[in-house]
Parts: sequence; structure tokens; C-alpha cells
Amino acid sequence: MPDAQITLKTLAHLQRDSVRFTIAGYQRGFRWTQRDVRELLDDVWEFSLAYSSESGAFYCLQPVVVTPAPDGSWTVIDGQQRLTTLYLFYCCCSWMLPPSARYNLLPFTLRYPGRPRFQECLEILSEKEYAGAGRFAAEMAEYEDDIDCHYLLEAYRCIGDWLHELLKSPSARAGLGNLKNTFDTRVRLIWYEVPGLSAADQAALFSMLNTGKIPLTDAELVRSLLLERKGGQSGSAPDTPGADTRRSRIALQWDDMEADLRDEQFWKFLTGGRTGDPAVFSPTRLDFILRILALHLNRGVLSDADRQFPEGVPWTVPEEANREHFSFFVFSAWLKLLRRQDAGGAGGDDAVMQVWERIRELCRTFRRWYGDTRRYHRIAFLSATSLRPAAELMRELALLDREARAAASERTFDDSVLALIRRELFGTAPLSSAAFREWVTGLQYPKDAHRIRQILLLYNLAVLEAVDAGSRFPFELYRGARLNWDLEHINAVADTTAGEPDHSIGNLTLLDGGINRAYQNDVFSVKRRVILEQSDRGTFIPLGTRKVFTKDFPGTGSSPGWDENDKKAYTEEIIRSLCAFLKLEDAGHEN
Repeated sequence: MPDAQITLKTLAHLQRDSVRFTIAGYQRGFRWTQRDVRELLDDVWEFSLAYSSESGAFYCLQPVVVTPAPDGSWTVIDGQQRLTTLYLFYCCCSWMLPPSARYNLLPFTLRYPGRPRFQECLEILSEKEYAGAGRFAAEMAEYEDDIDCHYLLEAYRCIGDWLHELLKSPSARAGLGNLKNTFDTRVRLIWYEVPGLSAADQAALFSMLNTGKIPLTDAELVRSLLLERKGGQSGSAPDTPGADTRRSRIALQWDDMEADLRDEQFWKFLTGGRTGDPAVFSPTRLDFILRILALHLNRGVLSDADRQFPEGVPWTVPEEANREHFSFFVFSAWLKLLRRQDAGGAGGDDAVMQVWERIRELCRTFRRWYGDTRRYHRIAFLSATSLRPAAELMRELALLDREARAAASERTFDDSVLALIRRELFGTAPLSSAAFREWVTGLQYPKDAHRIRQILLLYNLAVLEAVDAGSRFPFELYRGARLNWDLEHINAVADTTAGEPDHSIGNLTLLDGGINRAYQNDVFSVKRRVILEQSDRGTFIPLGTRKVFTKDFPGTGSSPGWDENDKKAYTEEIIRSLCAFLKLEDAGHEN
């Protein structure tokens, strides 16, 4: 992406500056459907109601990518659909207000060179009160054969119908003025300005943006924020000597971090190989890192700034109202705060470097954890089994690490991680070794499947560390795409006369689905043979699971099957190993 300057602009700002937009011919025509239009209107309306008493809250739209034109207008490279829909909304609103105010309502102008019929249709909609008139369909029918005009008219009808629905309700009618104010001053555009582009470069950038080659994710926006030149962010200081060197260094280090996150084992350590977590499945992996730090900053320094500077717009960013680009807004706010606090000092470069070093510090922290086998096991366990969002979990761990380093106590962090594991397993209730025994022996499959899976994975980690403290459990296999690790009955239905297996933890182990399917419900001796054969072929079998099928712990019987003595001995082995691993003491110990 070429050098860019990023600001947040309201529609009132655009109106004040008499902004003129030009939609270049290389762009496709207007194609937003009624569903797209209604989603935008409903979102802003719900925001207007939910945050009416919070003056600093704002609703942000996707980035508008522009480049300045020689005539003083702005060529739109990306964002045509949103800008056209906003323009239509103001056209529709105008007929509800006094005619004298009508033309002043339009926040900007739109020009479509090379599309005269579309331009003519748009101008008619901006000049006449069609939204409330029954003759609309007849008078605009001549434009329906143009596909661009068809979508434009459909969007206009949709907005008019939506406003009519609001007017049916007295309470909604009263809120219409607030909705208009929300659009004017609280809906913000991410203004992504790319200077000095030729027509060919504009077309190439448009193509890359719209084929996903340069997705404007939070990572791309924050990167541009850190690399922008003088004249970008409001309140930024002029470039200082060495600013270009600083920008080059950030760009190179940024690329290095992105490459580091492409290490699949490291990535799964951080994310647990989760599916369905939006923060994990962003197109750019650095988005996940930025999300973690943004959550911390928003609830920390920006929240403190709200109390320190109670006047004016709040520094914190409402998370629910700005889910789309939450991280970008937080970093933008933090940069402004740092510049305000350093007013009269070294200026913008110091603020940018402070932000950048904080991002790098977080990545270094994660690498340090990954390189320490004991921490790797404990943190990867949390990442792989916690039901919390991955970014929230990593935010808490990073905060605990930062506090421990401030206190110069590495042990404090390790103890805090163990306390977090105990909390994940047992909640906030205090737990002694005796209480742990009672809790574990009471677990039943399938009701407690998640807890049993956690306990057995933790047991395998404890066994591995006891046998070889330097070996690392391969979590990338545990949550890999080809394997489906889950609970397996040791003594299955085929071994019982009652037709139902024992569902206690003494009769359950961790195994991948492929091996499970190889023997299904065969007797214990057959299962043992299959597992040992798979192990000899190099298939990964967790050490604790292997011990089960070789009966390699005290108290097991000599029978060829898996009997009650074996279950009891296995359960005692789990309890003994995990009491030591989790540092559980005798009765009276609290987490």
C-alpha cells in the first residue's frame, strides 16, 4: 500500500469543507441491495438509541480510500457504495424538513464522469420530493432499464420506506432528529488518503483492494497510522530529522512480525487452533496481536484518561458499537493522548515509537513464553481448552506477565498462570487436594465432557514433564486439522454385560479419532495391540494414554482386561499427578 494518511471524519466535517467526490470510471456501478441499505440504517438507528446519552460514542463505517484530484475534488478509490447510500439518505431526509434547509443538508457532492444517465438520476433524486410521493415509480420508470440506476432507485425506495416506518411510531418520530444528528456528527468515516496516484495506479489499487490482495484490516490501518507522514493525523507534529529512517525500521520490523506469526506451531500456541473466533480468523494475523493490546489499552490508559480529562470527547472506544475497527480506533486515540501529554515535547515521533515498541514488546513476550517449555505447556493448555475468547485470555496473561516483571518476580507470573488454570477448572471456589479428589471422582461423561477432557490433557502434560522435563507436548497435533482428539472409553460396551460402559474418569482416556475408528468398541487387549502398533509406526500417542494401555502405574491388576482395580489405580494416578502439578495442598489450602 502506498504511503497513506488516516483521519476520522464526520459528515458534518465533509459538509463544512464542501467536499466533492468523483467516482472514477474503472469502478463498477452502484450495487448495494435493499438488504445492504437496511442493515446500515438499522445499525445506525440502534446505535442512536443505545448511545443517545453518551456524547463521545461514535459509529464508524468502513474506510473510504481517496486521492486528491487536481481540481480540488477527491477521487474515490474504494467506498463508493457507502458514500452513495449516505447521499441518498440525506436526499430522502430533505423532504421531511423545511425546504429552506433542504440543500444545506447534503453533506457532499458526487460526480460520476462517463455515466450521464446515472448522474442525471441521482440529481433528480436530490432535487425532488419523490420519497413521499405516489408518482415516484411512474416518473422514474425511464431509468429502470439502466442497471446502475435500477439499484440506485431500489436503494432510494428502501430508505424512503424505512423512514415511513419510523414515522408511524410517535416515539420513533421524536427520535428522528436525534438520528439526523447521529448521521451528521457521530457517524464517522475512516478517511484513508493516498496522495499522488496516477489514474493507472488508482485503478491498480482499486483492483487490489477489491480482490482482497490489500484488505483494509485493523493491521493495515494501524500500520498506515504509524508510517504516515506530516499532515496525516490531527495534531501530529511535523516530521523530525530521521523520520524516514524510523518509518523504514517500523516497516521492516512489521514484516518480520508478520512472518513470525506464520509459524503454525507458534500461532496455534497463541490461538489454540480455535474455529469460530473472529479475532483469530482475521485475514491478517497481526490483527489478533493488535486486538489483545487494544483491549488492554482501552480498559487501562484510555479509561484513566477519561478520568484525567473529563471534559470533551471520551478517550475510550465503545467495544460493541465499533466492533469492525475497534483496534484501529483505540490506537488512534492512544496516539492522540500521547501527543497531548507530550505537548511541547519531542512531538509525534516519540509517540509513534512508544506505540510501536509496545506492540513489539507484546510479540516478544509471546515468543518468550513459547520458548520456555513449562510456560509453553501451561499457556498452550489454557489456549487450547479455555472457553473464553482467545484475545481476552491472552490479554489477561500478558497483563499478569507485565505486572510480574514490574515486580521483578518471574515466579509470581508462573504462580499466576497456575492460579488461572485452577480457576478455569474449578471456578473461584477454594480447593484442597481432598476436595479435588472428590471433584474428579464425581465427573461423569458426557455431562462433564469438557472438564474431563481438560483434566486428561493436563494429566498428560504432568506425566510428560515428570518423565522428560525438556520434551514439548505437540499441541499443533492435538488441535490439528487432520486429527480429532477426544475422549475414548477404555473399557467399551463390548466389554460389559450391562450394555453400557462406565462413564467415570477412571474409564476414559484421550485419543485421536483415527485410532478410535481403527478398533471402535473392541476389547481392551485388542485396543492395546492397535495402539502399540500405531506408536511403533510413529503415530503420536500421548504418554498418559500410552501408560493406560500398558498399565504402567502402581496398583494395576494382572488381568488382560480393564477391571475395577485398574480404574481405581488410574484415577489415583491422575489425582496424585495433578495435585502436584497444580500445587494443591491438604485441606484448608485455597487457590
